[in-house]
Amino acid sequence: MPKPLLLLVDDSAEMGYIVASLGRRAGCDVTVCPDAATAWEALPRRRPDLVLLDVNLPGTSGLDWLRRVRAAPEFADLPVALYTHWGLPADVAAGLDAGVDFVFDKDLAARPADWLHRLAELLAVGPDEWPKAPGSPTMNIGEDDAPLSSAHVAALNRVLHHPSIRRVPREVMRALLRRALTRAFAPRILAPELEAWIAPDGTGLDVEHPPPALARNSVAPLAVCLTEQIERLLGQEAGAAFRNALTAALAGGSGLVSWP
Repeated sequence: MPKPLLLLVDDSAEMGYIVASLGRRAGCDVTVCPDAATAWEALPRRRPDLVLLDVNLPGTSGLDWLRRVRAAPEFADLPVALYTHWGLPADVAAGLDAGVDFVFDKDLAARPADWLHRLAELLAVGPDEWPKAPGSPTMNIGEDDAPLSSAHVAALNRVLHHPSIRRVPREVMRALLRRALTRAFAPRILAPELEAWIAPDGTGLDVEHPPPALARNSVAPLAVCLTEQIERLLGQEAGAAFRNALTAALAGGSGLVSWP
């Protein structure tokens, strides 16, 4: 059985050496590409199991390369992790909007055990296969077609300030919410209406003005998609803590949702 292939796209020779060393320690084959053109040429030779993509590359940027990848049918579902620093929130937000599947913090390279743990998490899944909470959440009380009230939205907003995700910067949270809302409700609700539901400060949802098409049972798919996006961004440990907070706020607190 062939080893997993890790493709690093980064123009830092030092980072290339580190990733090659750590990746091989994890049992992977590693290809290092210093620019987007070289990375594009490498894709047909052997499909990577995971791409670690830097944003700032000579010539074509990492995000422009990703858009080209997503537009190519044979590579549209290629698992891509944005390989950057949490201290660059604008890059993280732009990567989420461009279509990365995951975020991999470069700072973990200084902590090899944590770097290897994060790599193992990402290699275990594909772009649409992240393990969600067992089963799907279900509504507990009330009519499924009852309107989504301000109390429902306020409960979700409280969880969006949980300590497990406190380190997510405001601009990154806006991008995360946009992705979760799109995954939960598009194309039934158009993107501009979903975008308008995000609060002006980007840290939660507008309590008073949810889309009128959403009913009470909309809490369930949104809870799943929020948890999924937190896991993709921060890892499974943060995702589990966030899911537990959702359970307390929605099931225990307001009686809206239960997880099997």
